[in-house]
Amino acid sequence: MRLVCTACCPADVSGQKTKCSAATRSASCSFPDPQNAVHSYARERKLLMVRLVADLVAELGCRQPTVLAEQLVTLADGAASRAMVLGEADYGRHARTATEILLDNALPATD
Repeated sequence: MRLVCTACCPADVSGQKTKCSAATRSASCSFPDPQNAVHSYARERKLLMVRLVADLVAELGCRQPTVLAEQLVTLADGAASRAMVLGEADYGRHARTATEILLDNALPATD
């Protein structure tokens, strides 16, 4: 069974679509003060992604959906970051393999 998760990013103030992971990563680095509105927005987007993934894996019947969601989102963030910095698309494939293992271990056994 495969889980595919995409999140739609809202338009920014200029009406342009943003790239969530890159935009939130950049925003939190550029505005490190947690009280800053930009940093706060980036934080909320990251937390929203965990909630969305937790809902999806809960629908699949996975054990500990919030823990699994944190693992999957962390894996996706790491893969995106490594791919961007190192210029290698293979990190997406590595993340997919790890995701499949995590999901297989979290799904209830079928007989």
